[in-house]
Amino acid sequence: MSLPETFISCDWGTTNLRLRVINTATLDVMKEFSSNQGVKELYKNYSEQDLLDKHSYYSNFLEQKLQDITDLNQKNIIVASGMITSSMGMCELGYTSMPFSAQGKEIFSKVISISKDLSVLMISGVKQGDDVMRGEEVQALGLTEYLEGISEGVLLLPGTHSKHLTFQENTFHKLDTFMTGEIFDMLTKHSILSNSIAKGEFNETNKKAFQEGVQKAVAEGISKNLFKVRAKALLDNRDKVESYYYLSGLLIGDELAYLKDQNPKVCIAASGMLNELYQLALEVVVEDRNRLVFFEEDVLEKALLIGQKKILEQQYECV
Repeated sequence: MSLPETFISCDWGTTNLRLRVINTATLDVMKEFSSNQGVKELYKNYSEQDLLDKHSYYSNFLEQKLQDITDLNQKNIIVASGMITSSMGMCELGYTSMPFSAQGKEIFSKVISISKDLSVLMISGVKQGDDVMRGEEVQALGLTEYLEGISEGVLLLPGTHSKHLTFQENTFHKLDTFMTGEIFDMLTKHSILSNSIAKGEFNETNKKAFQEGVQKAVAEGISKNLFKVRAKALLDNRDKVESYYYLSGLLIGDELAYLKDQNPKVCIAASGMLNELYQLALEVVVEDRNRLVFFEEDVLEKALLIGQKKILEQQYECV
C-alpha cells in the first residue's frame, strides 16, 4: 500500500503543541499550527470536566485545531510523537525496550480512529533499564540519516531533560537522562542563588564565565561549587549576569564531564541558545576536536519529520 501524499506531524510535549501538514515525499511543511497548549494543560482541562471521555475530549481538541490547516472531509493521518502517548496524553502506550535500529522497526505504534476520515498513528516511548523517553526516540531515528560513516558514539539531545543515546552500527542501545535544564530552572528561580544571578546578553565576558563554570564542574564536580555562586556575589561583587552563565556552565559541565576520557564520537543536535552553549562546553570537555560532530540547527527540525515518516512507512508495510 502506497504512502499518502501528505501526513500531519504532531509533536505534542508537556507544555507545547505543534501540528504541521507535511509533504510525505519532500518533507516540506505546507501548513502549520502551534500553541502552548501542551499535554499537561489539556489533561488538567479534561480532568475538570465530566461531559466527555478522554478519547472524545482529545479528539475534539485536535479536530478543532486542525480545521484551519487541512480539509477534515478528506483522508488525513496524524503521526504523533511525544507526550500524547503518556498517562496524561490521549492514549497511554507502554515503552518499547532498547535497543532500536535506524529504521525503528522495534518501536511500538498504534493507529486510533478519531473520525471516518481522520486517524492518529501513536508512537510509543522507549525505555532502557530505569530510564525512559518520549519523543526523542523519533528525533534519534531521523538523525541516523546524518550519522552515516560514524560507527559508534554518543548522540546528545539537550533540553529540559537532556538525553544521551549511545549508538553502534546504526543501533541505539543505551540511554541516559540528565535533568540539567530543570535543575537550572529550579536553582535560578527557587534557590538561595536566585538573588545572585540575572539573565542577560551572552557576550564575551559572560562566555568566559560559562567556560569557567564548565571547567570547574569537570575538575571538581558541582556540589562544592554551587554555593560559591552566591559567595562570589557577596565577596567579590561578581556581576549577576556573569554568575548566571557561570551556573549554567557548572550544570552543563557536570552533565558532560564523563565524556572527557572516552573515545567514541560525540554528536550533538540542538537549536537556539542550547546549541551554542553545548558546543562551547564540549570544546572545553573534549580535548580531541575530531571526536566532536555538530549538526546544523535545522537538522533537528528535519530529523523529527524523518523519524515520523519512518514509523509511517512501517505502518503501511504492515497493512
